[in-house]
Amino acid sequence: MNAWMKIKHLKPIDLTELDALQAVSSVLPLSETLVRSSSGYFLVHEAESF
Repeated sequence: MNAWMKIKHLKPIDLTELDALQAVSSVLPLSETLVRSSSGYFLVHEAESF
């Protein structure tokens, strides 16, 4: 399956905002997932607060 997407705007975020994001395939915060994973891309969502 081939797919193309047009991305219009990329918004830089502060590194502290990474803790509010979570990779869909992980239970860890995105900041930890980025360090531990060799994947080139991640699907992320805003982590639920407990």
